[in-house]
Amino acid sequence: ANNPSEGVLAKRRSGATLVSYLTPALTNSGVYKGLAALKASVERWRAAPPDSDELRDLAELIRDQAEALDLDGDVPTLAAKLYEIERELI
Repeated sequence: ANNPSEGVLAKRRSGATLVSYLTPALTNSGVYKGLAALKASVERWRAAPPDSDELRDLAELIRDQAEALDLDGDVPTLAAKLYEIERELI
């Protein structure tokens, strides 16, 4: 799909019909549904003051949300995974 010269050769050899010579558009995949909720919880965890009850509660919530999405790891690892998923190209 993203090699126009190969498409020209294929068309010339077999009389094929090509829809387009243009490279398909790419965009960041972003996060949605459960991943968006997990990302919001991770951001709240990062903003929480150290040694607070809220931090422990958020860590437990994040663990539960990650388990529901079949993700595992500590909060910084999950944050890195979410960033990677959000920046993937589709």
